Amino acid sequence: MYMAILSVFLVFFTMMALGSYTRHGESITVPDLENLTLKQVEKQLTSKGLRYAVIDSSYSREKLPGAILDQNPKGGAKVKENRRIYLTINAITPPSVKIPKIINSSRRNAHELLKSIGLEVGQENYIPDMARDAVLDIKLNGSSVAEGTGVPKGTKVDLILGSGTSAINRVDVPEVVGKTFKQAKIVINAYDLNVGAVIPQGTITNREHAKVYKQSPSASDGAMTTVGSPIDLWITENTEKVESYDKVLQEYEQEKDKIESDFAAKMAAKADSTARANSPISTKSIDTIIAVPQTTTNDTSTNN
Repeated sequence: MYMAILSVFLVFFTMMALGSYTRHGESITVPDLENLTLKQVEKQLTSKGLRYAVIDSSYSREKLPGAILDQNPKGGAKVKENRRIYLTINAITPPSVKIPKIINSSRRNAHELLKSIGLEVGQENYIPDMARDAVLDIKLNGSSVAEGTGVPKGTKVDLILGSGTSAINRVDVPEVVGKTFKQAKIVINAYDLNVGAVIPQGTITNREHAKVYKQSPSASDGAMTTVGSPIDLWITENTEKVESYDKVLQEYEQEKDKIESDFAAKMAAKADSTARANSPISTKSIDTIIAVPQTTTNDTSTNN
């Protein structure tokens, strides 16, 4: 009987050992770790019997600081237990880069140089200058910055460009009310003008697609302004606000036209009255002259 019990135990332990050996050789699917934090990575890999090591860091403005940018092996790969996964993480603080030499270079060349070192172009404003699209100044948060200045990678820098015209040139103020903010910028820049202050009305979830419901200076009456001047814009995502402003503006224009028309008519009447009064031959003297021959004729016939 002891032999029988011993045999059962031997069979049981043999089966357990075989099962353990078989599972040890099983492959594990590597999870997708990109965009996760190291804390989340550790939790996932530990539960699967895997390890990790951070071997590099880079910087992406679109990713959260410390997020996983890349992994090797990639998610979905089959590996053995205890395999190490190598990670590249997003730097906590962006590295510093120097603003390249772009003053007096072309707009296109400036864009390429800035992009190549990880900087972005923010606003582009035109000022009167004969060099069309030449970079005349570099600004950061409204202040000029010199070439070679160190700034965090991913920073947006504004460019001041030449309009290709002299300072004495004047252009029409374009009508951008009713257009999206993105469309308005294109139109304004096409007139060699700049976007000035941008005043949002209410909550703006998508600035580029918000509608312009008011501008200053207005485009009414063929208004003109100097090349390079700013146009302030009021934007909203409330379409009723745009329609309401359009209606008020239309009523204002109609009322203004009526007032101007009435005023012109009154001035014309006054001018005509003044001209008659100042004429050497007034209406009264004309009537008298016309009546004289009739009187003379009557007197002659009487004498006869």
